[in-house]
Amino acid sequence: MGATAKATRTNPLMDNYAGMAIIANAPGLTGVSLISDDNFNAMRTTRVLNLATRLP
Repeated sequence: MGATAKATRTNPLMDNYAGMAIIANAPGLTGVSLISDDNFNAMRTTRVLNLATRLP
């Protein structure tokens, strides 16, 4: 899906996610933001994932 990683891994989006925020988006949608931590390692990438979902 276009995501890359400096280190060899099966899924480059699987990482050390250290932060999460849940926010209200448009009516009926809830936003979830995740941030990964590179741990000061040049082989890791800091990422921010922004997702939206409809909750029951």
